[in-house]
Amino acid sequence: MGGSTAGVFAAVEHLARANPGLAVLGPGDPRSARYGRIADLPGMAALAQAAAPGIPENLEANAYTASDPVLEARPEAAAFGPVFGFYPLQVGWNAGPNTRLNGLEWHASPEILLAVTDLALLLGRMEDVDWDAPGGPSYSSTRVECLFLPAGTALEILPGTMHLAPCRLADRGFKSLVVLPRGTNEPLTEAEKASAAARAAAGDPRARLLFMRNKWILAHPERKVLVDKGAFPGITGPNVEVRY
Repeated sequence: MGGSTAGVFAAVEHLARANPGLAVLGPGDPRSARYGRIADLPGMAALAQAAAPGIPENLEANAYTASDPVLEARPEAAAFGPVFGFYPLQVGWNAGPNTRLNGLEWHASPEILLAVTDLALLLGRMEDVDWDAPGGPSYSSTRVECLFLPAGTALEILPGTMHLAPCRLADRGFKSLVVLPRGTNEPLTEAEKASAAARAAAGDPRARLLFMRNKWILAHPERKVLVDKGAFPGITGPNVEVRY
């Protein structure tokens, strides 16, 4: 794990003071176990350091590349195979100026997020969604917790853990690597959309939230770009902002 113990503790304390009312967890906090675990994989700090120059900073909006052949060819990437049972993987990156919740997605598989810079991740669990809410599935943003990840730290996010883009902890933005089963986040075919719609019509509320391949999502109503793309605006409460 990147960063000294004292440095990580100080960073968590600073985030907690800057964000009263938001639960801020460190990477070793037992409360984070419901969301994932720190992946003790060889070469993660070296991979983060090697990846950093190729990921843009000072972006005006978040950017995501699902599959980066340069990253996938790195020798350190071989460490991800056992986590996913050697299923074909994609290694990409996510970067940008984000500071807000905006929405929550989850996958039916693990995900590994490697912090290239220090970052904060807002997290929830799909079990806490109110699937029977009158207007459709609903989740209160007051339930999210914030996990601090120091640069060089890899988090194995559990299936069903709700998350979205990390939040920056510096003016230049955040940088991260994202490892998922190959094909995740690809657009659904028309046949797949029809199949999901049929399941939703038959009473499966989760099918209503299927957004892309291996990706379910709830949007905050303020995140119009997501809602306009068809994400269900089921997050209630404030659009949580992480201050640094």
